Amino acid sequence: MRCKRNLKPIHINQKMIEDMNKKFTRKINIFKNKNKTELLEINALRELQQTFVSFKNRLYKIEEKHLQLKERSFEIILLDKNKRTKN
Repeated sequence: MRCKRNLKPIHINQKMIEDMNKKFTRKINIFKNKNKTELLEINALRELQQTFVSFKNRLYKIEEKHLQLKERSFEIILLDKNKRTKN
């Protein structure tokens, strides 16, 4: 036994096509806006990440400079002590 399907022919007119086009256009615009928002969020996160990397690099340079100054001050103190002991 075969089951017969009652398929009715679809009559597409210009108005239906225009309505479908409008619906698709709206949905596409919604996706575009979502993507723009996501891109803005991603860009904001990248900027924040770059800020942290920059801060980390500056902190590293400051620590390095601090150690150099500390070593130099120690050398000066030793030189001064050596001068005093010689005199």
